[in-house]
Amino acid sequence: MELPETRCDVLVVGNGAAGCLASILLARRGYDVCMISRGTTSTSLSTSRTSLSGVSRRDDVVQLLKGLGAAHGLFGSPPGMEEGITCLGSTMRQDLSSPHDWLRSDPERTAVLGLKGNADLDPDLLCRMVERTGSLGECRPYWADLGLPISIDAGGGHTLTRESRVAVEGLAEAISELDEEMVIIPPLFLGPRYDLALSILERSSGRIVREAATPLSNPGRRLQSCLEQAALDSGCLPLRDRQICGSKAQGDNMLEVRMRSGMREGTIRFGTLVLATGNIVSGGLQVGCDGPYDPVFDLATDMAVTGSLRSTALTTALSAGIRNHEGRAVRRDGTIMQNVWVAGSACPGLSYPLGRGLGHVASSALTISELVEGHL
Repeated sequence: MELPETRCDVLVVGNGAAGCLASILLARRGYDVCMISRGTTSTSLSTSRTSLSGVSRRDDVVQLLKGLGAAHGLFGSPPGMEEGITCLGSTMRQDLSSPHDWLRSDPERTAVLGLKGNADLDPDLLCRMVERTGSLGECRPYWADLGLPISIDAGGGHTLTRESRVAVEGLAEAISELDEEMVIIPPLFLGPRYDLALSILERSSGRIVREAATPLSNPGRRLQSCLEQAALDSGCLPLRDRQICGSKAQGDNMLEVRMRSGMREGTIRFGTLVLATGNIVSGGLQVGCDGPYDPVFDLATDMAVTGSLRSTALTTALSAGIRNHEGRAVRRDGTIMQNVWVAGSACPGLSYPLGRGLGHVASSALTISELVEGHL
């Protein structure tokens, strides 16, 4: 069974931060953009925090992220290095903060409130880790059994959803009984109004309410939702749950790709292709007998020279990417593809664990979108 044939000016493969940002920027410039995606992105698994250390286009990245995040309660602070506290009590660098991020500069007397059934925040473990560092002041653990789900949709309108209002009321009652002036809670709320839910919680409880930097949880999903909504609002056509299963080229130009969704297949024809597929860890590359390889487009791969992690295998996986010449993808035979571009962690070495996270990915998307516009 065939899917309808699709045509567009630009096809972006991948809907993580790089894919969404490239789609947003090109759609805003008036191009007909399709963004194809499948599976879970690395962005949605992240802490959503960003460092701008070493980012080549710092001012442009700040303007872009603050503009996109404003409607979702993200990246509202003036740029400047802060030390955020993670759900394990360690510190992490961030240059753009959201209003309820737990930062090292916050008050020292802190309560950590764990919720029964919510594994995102273990107050006993966190407080033990904080005590070991000896640099974050007094931290006291508490537990509450409020029967709350691990994710609560706060909504996207001017008021909160009924579910989030009930959650805020229950949390406010529990928090107001604590002596500490600041309370850390698990990241519960999703949606553009998550920040409103936390602000109301602060007013109702009379306490400062913060969230630790927590991966594999709601903060990353908030960022993913923010970027996907911005792509949609910019006029990009999202093609979800589609897998690329083949491609057709003519000379050094790519003409079309075959995609599969369930039992159906279809063709997408385009003028320009942007690959924001990630590396081995993100699913864009695979590993064969000779190392990393591109399973769809027969492109060459490279290994970046980067800082190493404790695991050599993980360092290798994160360092791998699609070889490119000034942004254009390179085939195995050395041919430079004229209309295929590489963005984000599909580029060698562009990976958060290796010190190149959202800020570097955003910079990459900005540069590639400008190069693509010059080509079109």
